[in-house]
Amino acid sequence: FYDSADLGGDGTVALVGADGMIRARAPADQRTLGHSLVNTPIMRLFAQWPNGSLTAVSAVDGIRRIYSYRAVEGYPLLVVVGMSERHALVEWEYGQRTRLVMACVVTGVLLIVVISIVLYQARLHRTREALRHSEARHAQKSHLLEVTLQNMDQGIIKMDAEQTVEVVNRRMAELYD
Repeated sequence: FYDSADLGGDGTVALVGADGMIRARAPADQRTLGHSLVNTPIMRLFAQWPNGSLTAVSAVDGIRRIYSYRAVEGYPLLVVVGMSERHALVEWEYGQRTRLVMACVVTGVLLIVVISIVLYQARLHRTREALRHSEARHAQKSHLLEVTLQNMDQGIIKMDAEQTVEVVNRRMAELYD
C-alpha cells in the first residue's frame, strides 16, 4: 500500500494500536516498531473521533506532516497516513510565487500608468497656465493697440476686399464725420 501511494519522500503510513503503540510503519525502521504515540495529538484526537485529520510534528522523526487517520472497523487499530507539509504544499508555494510575481508586474504596470497620468496632468496644467498667460498678454497688447489707434493724430481706416470697414479710429471718424 505504501509503495502505491504518492506521499513524497517524507511520507509515512502506520498501523497503530488503540493503545498508542506502532504495530507497523512504512518506511520501515526497526526503531519505530513498538514506539508509543500515547500522548501525541493524533491519539488525543483519536480518543474523541474515530476518523479525522490534523497537522503535527511526528513524534518518531520530527517531520511536520499533514495526517489523516481512520479506525480499522472491528479491530482496536487505526491507520495513519502522513504527507510532509513541504511535499503537500509544493505546488501551492509555486503558485504563490507565480501569483506574487504577477502581482508585482501588475503593480509595476499600474504604477507606470499612474505616473504617466500624473505627468500628463502636470504638463496639461502647465499648458493651461501658459495659455492663460498668453491670452492675458494678448488682451493687454490688444488694449494698448486700441488705445494707441484711438488717440493718434492721423486718421486710420482698414477695409476688407468687399469694402467693409474693419477698423476705424476716432480721428478718422472726426475727419469724415
